[in-house]
Amino acid sequence: MNSSNSPINIDPAVPDGISSNPRAIADALRNEISDGTWPAGTVRSIGELTRRFTTSRHYINTAVRLLRNSGTVDTRNGGGGGITPHGTVPPRWDGPSRNDILTTVRRRIGDGTYPVGELLPSLATLGTELGVARSTVFLSLLPLRDEGSLSVTGGRTLVNGLPTEADESDHTADEDRGIDTELKRGPACA
Repeated sequence: MNSSNSPINIDPAVPDGISSNPRAIADALRNEISDGTWPAGTVRSIGELTRRFTTSRHYINTAVRLLRNSGTVDTRNGGGGGITPHGTVPPRWDGPSRNDILTTVRRRIGDGTYPVGELLPSLATLGTELGVARSTVFLSLLPLRDEGSLSVTGGRTLVNGLPTEADESDHTADEDRGIDTELKRGPACA
C-alpha cells in the first residue's frame, strides 16, 4: 500500500488509477483485444482480472458487463467458464450446454434407456460421460425435477417418467389457481 492506502499496481501494462473505474478497466481490456494482446479464444477469469487490476470483483464484473453488452466479449459461468473475446469459442467451451444435457436425459427417459422406477446414473457418472462438471448436470436436471420426471429418494435420483398432457394441464391449473408451484418442489437432485 502507498501513503494514500490504495493498492499499488504492479502490472506495468495497467495504467495507474483505474482499479476503481470499471469503464477504464473495460477500455484497457478492449484495447488488449484490439491490439492482439488478448488473443482470440483465450479465456480469462474474474479472479485473474481482479488480481491483475488490483481491484474488487464488483469493479471487474461491472467492466465485463460493459464489454459483454457492447458485444466485445462473451462470457460463460461456472467451472471452465470465464471471459473471451467475442466470436471466439475456446475448446473448453465446446461441451454440451445445460439445454443439451436436459434434452439428452429427457430423450433417454422417453426411450427407456433410463427406465421409470429405476435410479438415474449418478451426477458424477453423467458428468464424466457428457464431459461436464457434476454441478452442470445438477443444474441441467432441475427442470426435470420441477416437472416431476425425477425425484430424490435416499440421496439418489429416481426416474418417474415424463409428464403426460394431463399432468401438464394439472400444473397449469395449479398456476391458474394461484398455487405457487415453487413451493411444491421437492429436494434437489442428488
